[in-house]
Parts: sequence; structure tokens; C-alpha cells
Amino acid sequence: EESGRGERRKEEEEKRSIFERYLSGKVPNEVSRDLEQFGYDLFLTPTNTLTPSVNLPVPSDYMIGPDDEITVILWGRTNSQYSLKVNRDGNIFFPMIGNIPVTGFTFEDTKKIIQKQVAEKLQGTEASISMGPLRSIVVFVLGNVKRPGAHPVSAYSTISHALFAAGGPTKIGTLRNIQLKHQGELMGRLDLYAFLLKGDTSNDMRLEAGDVTFIPHVGKLV
Repeated sequence: EESGRGERRKEEEEKRSIFERYLSGKVPNEVSRDLEQFGYDLFLTPTNTLTPSVNLPVPSDYMIGPDDEITVILWGRTNSQYSLKVNRDGNIFFPMIGNIPVTGFTFEDTKKIIQKQVAEKLQGTEASISMGPLRSIVVFVLGNVKRPGAHPVSAYSTISHALFAAGGPTKIGTLRNIQLKHQGELMGRLDLYAFLLKGDTSNDMRLEAGDVTFIPHVGKLV
């Protein structure tokens, strides 16, 4: 009889939720006693695996700048291939055509500009344009971050890439109110919990040279 009552008590205990068992004064085995701040272990991954892939397609709104490389393939009356680097003046030098200004234009507009020049000056020739290696830019990661300072990143990088380059926020830095500033003006905020819990990267904005990613103090904790 005692054995039967013991079995029933055990079954009733197992039916109770972990939280109910915790409130009764008994810490269930399923509950770890080691408390950690949620999300900070995201930055334990080596940074070299988290840089933008060179194999990703470049979006049409990518802004061309000095040191970007543009690949042009010609076919028709002229068959050749060129890798054209954007110089400091913002131009590419295209053999048989000359200098073509491209800095400040989007990748989509740059393709149209080059194709128009080819159509006008190399009649009977068509062109296919793609991006080669992208330039590097220097951005600043400041505030409560492990390695504050200036960090070189790809021009295709976003706020999260800059965070990984700087080692991520310290335990007193926020994951929920990461600020992007451009020339002193607040451009946007990133909530990493939206990414961790929902996969939402809509606020992970692309960086420009000289941008500042600022990590404020974490504030209140639960």
C-alpha cells in the first residue's frame, strides 16, 4: 500500500510543471542553477566565419566607391573581359572608351551607364557587368564593447558585422538598443533579440565609411 501511494505521489509530481515544482521549494533537475544573460554567447563564434560572403550577389542599390572593382565582359564585334578598379577620382578607365564616372551611383545605375557607353562607342558589341572584390571601409564601434575603436570591414557589411569585428557587447552593454550614427546623426537602432527570437534582420542596416556603431549601457535587468 505504501509503495502504491509513493508511486501515485511520484506520478502527480511529474505531472506538475517545472515552474510549479520550483515554487514548491524543490529545484527540478531540468532547471540549471547557472544563470546567464541571454544572447551574449552569440559572439563566441569566430569572427572570420561571420564576414559577408564574397559569393553573395551584390544588391542593385549598392553604392559604388573608390577601390571597388567592376568586371565587364564584351561580346559581339569585340570579345574581351576587363577588371576595372574605381580610382580615387571616382572613375573607371575603360579601354577604347576612356574614363567613366561611377562613384556615387548605385550598382544598377552603373551597369546602365557602362552599357550605354558600350552601345554608343563600340557598336555591335554587348556588355555584361558584375561586381568584383568590394572595397573595405573603416567604421567605429564604441561604447560598452569588447574591442572599441576603428575596424576595417567590407563595404557590404551591416551593424551586426561591425559588432562581430569588435567582439560583441560586454555584459554591461545592451543587445536591445544598438545605435547607428552617421556624422553625429542617429540613423537607426538594432534589437538583437528580434534576430535571436524571430530571425528579424530588417533593422540591421548597411554601413558607410566613418559610421559609428554605439552600444549604450544595458540598463535594467531581470
